[in-house]
Amino acid sequence: MFMLQRGLLLFIIFLNSNFLYGQNQHSKKELERLFKKSISQPKKSTIAVGENSWKICLVNEGSKIYIYETLFENYLDCCKYIEWTFYKTNKFIRNQTNLCIEPASSTATTPNDWYEIEYIEGENLVLIIKSKIKTEKFLVKNIQKRKDNLHIITLVKI
Repeated sequence: MFMLQRGLLLFIIFLNSNFLYGQNQHSKKELERLFKKSISQPKKSTIAVGENSWKICLVNEGSKIYIYETLFENYLDCCKYIEWTFYKTNKFIRNQTNLCIEPASSTATTPNDWYEIEYIEGENLVLIIKSKIKTEKFLVKNIQKRKDNLHIITLVKI
């Protein structure tokens, strides 16, 4: 009887640990689907910078970064942010917006603001963000679906 209880307990622990760790396993396809959904191009030759963009609030929280799909949870939380405007599934234009000052401002797009994403799938999903002048790597920690069906992606710089 004791062996059966012990075996059952080990089995439950195994299932719980697989369930808990499995939730943080994100795939390239999952992110590509989210990024592709945000593409807004009125014409094939036109990119509407800022339209349906992903936003990163410029607050100093160490190596953790939150990317908000289109809208922040609360607009009052952030007035300086970076926007990623996707024009292809793994390609985006980056610009910076400042609503803290009057009049509000946004940076002009230069050739250095065009980025491409590559992925490394393994135990964890890693995003490699490349431009002409720099490359950055981020670990995908979480993808959260909000009440309004938009998403927040948590990345950690590595």
